[in-house]
Amino acid sequence: MDDYSAAPNNPYQAPQATSAYAPDDATSGEFVLAGRGTRFGAAIIDNMIQIIFVFLILAPFFYSTGIDGFIEWSESDEVLSSVVAVILSLGIYFGVNFYLLQKNGQTIGKYLCHIKIVRTNGSRADVQRILLYRELPILLLMQVPFVGNYIALIDAVMIFRDSRKCLHDDIADTIVIKA
Repeated sequence: MDDYSAAPNNPYQAPQATSAYAPDDATSGEFVLAGRGTRFGAAIIDNMIQIIFVFLILAPFFYSTGIDGFIEWSESDEVLSSVVAVILSLGIYFGVNFYLLQKNGQTIGKYLCHIKIVRTNGSRADVQRILLYRELPILLLMQVPFVGNYIALIDAVMIFRDSRKCLHDDIADTIVIKA
């Protein structure tokens, strides 16, 4: 049987698509998609730094140099102080990440892993796109009872597609590349 798809000028042949993604051995004018492991490592670093920020800000509220080692506060003061400390620490953490995202499309973890967020055509992704389209929809969907856990899982698992794009990348029209 003849293979008609290989014939030149075959009107039934599927069009050849050009890829916006460069191979791993890309030359200087092209960009290379960040590896799945690198993206995972950057996410782990970001989460660990966030935990450290919260701990470093929260610890002084509960520890003193007294004999008993802990400050005697009423329960309402303790809860209020904890909330203020967490908000303060997360504010500092997100402020630093906001600056890095605005400057170069990177969080602290992405900066340390040498990757960054760009639009699918390789142009710079502005911070509004990153926050409003990439982060906010998934964050809001994750708050829906029962369904939220599945949304988070679906978002993460979608990285195993050939495009290496998660659900939040699809929504925001972004990709993560080597910096």
